[in-house]
Amino acid sequence: MEHAEANRMLSWKKSLGISGLVLQRPLPRRSFLRHSATALASLGGISCGSRCGKQPARGALEVQLPVRTQPIAIPIYPLPQPLLSDKEIRAVVQAAQPPTFLFAYPPGYVYHALRLWGKTAAFAKLPFANPAVRGRWGEIMFRMLTEDRIYQEFSPAGRVGHLLKPTPFGVMVHCNIDGGWGTGFNSTHPGKYLQVMADLDIASDFHLLVYDGKPHTIAEVVRDEARRLTFQDELEWLANGLGRYLEVPEWQNRFGEWVSFDRIADHLTNLQFGQGACAGGHIPYAMAALVAIQSQSDILSKPVLRQIEDRLRSYSKHLTARQRGDGGWDNKWADRTPQTERFLKATFRNVEDSDGLIVTGHQLEWMTICRPDLRPSDRVLKAAGLYLARWIPIIAAKIKFD
Repeated sequence: MEHAEANRMLSWKKSLGISGLVLQRPLPRRSFLRHSATALASLGGISCGSRCGKQPARGALEVQLPVRTQPIAIPIYPLPQPLLSDKEIRAVVQAAQPPTFLFAYPPGYVYHALRLWGKTAAFAKLPFANPAVRGRWGEIMFRMLTEDRIYQEFSPAGRVGHLLKPTPFGVMVHCNIDGGWGTGFNSTHPGKYLQVMADLDIASDFHLLVYDGKPHTIAEVVRDEARRLTFQDELEWLANGLGRYLEVPEWQNRFGEWVSFDRIADHLTNLQFGQGACAGGHIPYAMAALVAIQSQSDILSKPVLRQIEDRLRSYSKHLTARQRGDGGWDNKWADRTPQTERFLKATFRNVEDSDGLIVTGHQLEWMTICRPDLRPSDRVLKAAGLYLARWIPIIAAKIKFD
């Protein structure tokens, strides 16, 4: 039965003209182009183990966690003067447009693209290979994340699984670490879904169309993520997404363990430079987001807030000292930690200075949402922004037909 299902999946992918090679190699690179473009736009002030398992007796867990209706907005701190000319901005925007050759879209691609372009972008003039997307790009991408029927139609994993699944705690977002059919094409990280929804300013009472046909909302995703959180998870996206939707600073997970934003922050501040996904670039982003959230909602104790601020200053000092002459950073920023090396080798192949694009884009992204007194100087940010403006069009051209 398993072999038959695998053969059906392979046959379906071939019928769409896609393969594992096409979907697994170029998409991360294209995602980093959009990631870096997002950071560059922000700099200019343009807003654009398994978690499943046996569940304990619910007891106190039956009490619903309070969720705010509108997510907390993360402010952007642009440079005081424009960094790029209109011509340079157009070149970057052109390079970061969605690829047209895809028939199906993994959630990781959708996340990055929606954060840059938003859910109303139509791209009516782009010749998308999938005719159903033409003129409706943003609408389709967003509905993939909120409607099971659209996910089934447009996701490479849709024929063998679901992105959203009802649970006793709410609605679960199926991540790659959860295993099962479609692994590799599910949600990329725990909490990433909520971060993207918050970035899009989606209210928690927004209705989701899940496969069971019952009424569900974003609030149920918030509650499920909160109950599933353990300190074996990647906490970078959970800190951001939960911090912006949850109305309480502490709660119990599904094992009855008490979790708090103080504990999450303490965990993040004790990670080494370069540790975590994307060469360690998401750790400082999560910390900068927590500082921004704390300015609008009291989720952290004063000692832990100071701990985060001190750690962000350490990142800034470290990155200032290791910025290259051309304004970028590469894998040497974190003294070549093994995890960083493995990540870079698995992502880009034979593309000049590709690690510079990855690392610089991620570092500049957190700096754009970080309080100016905690981030590197404007001179450092300008140099990094100009580096991205030079390299995004070059690398985009090299991978255009990958």
